Amino acid sequence: MTNSLSSQSDEELLTEIAKQDHFAFSELVSRYSGKLYSMAYRILNNNNDAEDIVQEAFLKLWNNPTIWDGRYNNRFSTFFYRVVTNQCIDHKRRNSYRQHEELNDKHISTVSTDKIIEAKSKSELINRYINELPERQQLALNLCYYENLSSTEAAEIMELSPKGIQSLVLRAKENLKNKLKLYYEKQAI
Repeated sequence: MTNSLSSQSDEELLTEIAKQDHFAFSELVSRYSGKLYSMAYRILNNNNDAEDIVQEAFLKLWNNPTIWDGRYNNRFSTFFYRVVTNQCIDHKRRNSYRQHEELNDKHISTVSTDKIIEAKSKSELINRYINELPERQQLALNLCYYENLSSTEAAEIMELSPKGIQSLVLRAKENLKNKLKLYYEKQAI
């Protein structure tokens, strides 16, 4: 192999993975595990579940590296995001669980306890309202805002047009705005 693994395309790595090349697989995991975990966490709000989903997706890929078919002109990354997204949605549908958030220990020493509690409360409130959004609005919002994907990339993952994604994001933002407005109005009473 003349090219180093890091310079190979995803497609080239998949060819090597089909030959049971552990190093090629490790390179692909290194490229995508952080991004996929972040997305899965935003959907599930649970560290362990997000890790499990990403691990399951990579295990499926290792066992069947030909699951991606480039004939449909979609990139492997788009396809694999869709796989993980679908697994998250299925998991969320199958399991009811409480929302868990962890505080980042690095910030505890620099911010007062009151501010931490206030920030955690706001974050929990927003996450609760995001979780109450219709599933497709949640996913569009997570992909575009928390994963920083373009409308085109998010559209490919969700199998929609970019205008469809933009519409979902706008509706999600409007729903969140209304829920927060109502919440704060009730707090003022």
